[in-house]
Amino acid sequence: MIKHVGSPNPRPSQCRGEIKCFRIGCTPKATIDKYLEEAKVFVGKANSKSVCPVFPSRRSSALRTVAKILDNGGVIGTPTDTVYAIAASCKHPDSIRRLYTVKGRPTEKPICLCVSHLDQLRKADPPFSPLLWNFMNRCYPGGISCVVPKGSWLYNLGLGDAYDIIGTAGSICIRIPDSSVLAYLVSVSGPIAITSGNPSGGADSTHHDMLIGSLGHKLDGIICDGESRESCASTVVSCLKIDQGTITYFREGCTPKEVVDKHLEDAIQQTNSQLHEPTLQRHVTAPGLEIGA
Repeated sequence: MIKHVGSPNPRPSQCRGEIKCFRIGCTPKATIDKYLEEAKVFVGKANSKSVCPVFPSRRSSALRTVAKILDNGGVIGTPTDTVYAIAASCKHPDSIRRLYTVKGRPTEKPICLCVSHLDQLRKADPPFSPLLWNFMNRCYPGGISCVVPKGSWLYNLGLGDAYDIIGTAGSICIRIPDSSVLAYLVSVSGPIAITSGNPSGGADSTHHDMLIGSLGHKLDGIICDGESRESCASTVVSCLKIDQGTITYFREGCTPKEVVDKHLEDAIQQTNSQLHEPTLQRHVTAPGLEIGA
């Protein structure tokens, strides 16, 4: 049990940042002291005029506030299942354009589309092959991003005018993180455009402090969740030729190439067993077939 030293109900201006332990139980005093220091830093950053508002990741009320920021056209920083990212709602094309400005990203580099789960993608009814679906079933959710053919099915996700801003003319990168924070935000606000939370060419943000320090003055809010789960971003895989039994890599990130290649091999086997088509068997399992690049 802990107690503030001072008046029974101190106003913020009176708080001295001190606590007193009546009993040291299962949680060591050093741990409680560490929590206090982290709280001081958190409050200090929240009150800083040079930094956007910050929100704790474990409070649903805070996440609802961030969802409203997205709905109102704001750009936010968020944890993912890899490193920190910045995001904007697909309902606001100008906010997606602002992502490029915030991080100084060249406009020729596409931005990913983030959805909450694979069923959300299925409901949009993209004309993907059984092999691509079987492959994505193994990749999502998690630290793999799949580049797939673009099409009118994206309007079923509510992209609207954002269609021409996200991805390239013929393809789009789909991100489905294994993240409760992002799953909640997308379920409330709809699909979001997302990119890594660092200045273009800079180091990945592996703690909310890094994101606050580098881009905090340009954002409308940051969700703070401490250390990131990974030290680098997701692995980005092109699935544009997957029906030829081939995938290529735009970036090898937190998920090793060997793991992704195994996903493809297993997806090919599953697809062959489902379709019972010898032509597919010969096509995708021919000797010397290249998997990866």
